Amino acid sequence: MELLSWQIWFLIAALLFILEMLSGTFVLLFLGLACTGAAICAAFKLSFMYQCLTFCAISSLTIFLFLRQKRISSNKKGNDLKVANSERLIGLIGIVTEEIPEFGTGSVKVENETWMATSESGKQISLNETVSIKKISGVKLVVEIAKKD
Repeated sequence: MELLSWQIWFLIAALLFILEMLSGTFVLLFLGLACTGAAICAAFKLSFMYQCLTFCAISSLTIFLFLRQKRISSNKKGNDLKVANSERLIGLIGIVTEEIPEFGTGSVKVENETWMATSESGKQISLNETVSIKKISGVKLVVEIAKKD
């Protein structure tokens, strides 16, 4: 039995939808929608060139609109898409919630989140001390005692 071109497009679309459910990236969803559009063109017996153009147009448009919406909603929250979520903490002030021993690890609370932290200089930092976040090393904050003005 020979598959018709619209059936092939629908099979690819179904595969992409299934893979999207496993990945959760949304990109495969948009490609699946584009395959569905190409399948509709094929069902109306439009040429393969129109099927491919429809696929390209729908996938480009949906991905563009999704990324545009994501950028708009991110800007409303005050986040920059170029900065990793944890990198936004650099330069902020936190409070030591678990003493940071000399060359050891403690805890710091910053923006209602508790992070593991180490001292930039390797010196001990006492409980309830105010610290400034200098950088992030793996999953730990690297901090120093905040200068008091």
